[in-house]
Amino acid sequence: SRSEYNQYELMQNKPNPFHELTQIEFVLPQAADAVISITDITGKVVKSIKGYFNKGTNTVSVSSQELGATGVFMYKVESGSFTDIKKMILLE
Repeated sequence: SRSEYNQYELMQNKPNPFHELTQIEFVLPQAADAVISITDITGKVVKSIKGYFNKGTNTVSVSSQELGATGVFMYKVESGSFTDIKKMILLE
């Protein structure tokens, strides 16, 4: 594990592709509000998680039921001036 949490980071979800459950992990350099939003390929937000997260590594879980359909999704983390986006794939 990291000794320094002095920068923002968004990791690839695990597992990916996934069937039932996946986890999104991100690092914050200090405790802060963050929004994790998941969009389908049309750009429609299918899930949004808002919260106050700890300094260091944070993990949120997403289930296939919450996304509603199989396919490619984008997930984005926004906190302060930081934004990063990655792609995840939900299989049947």
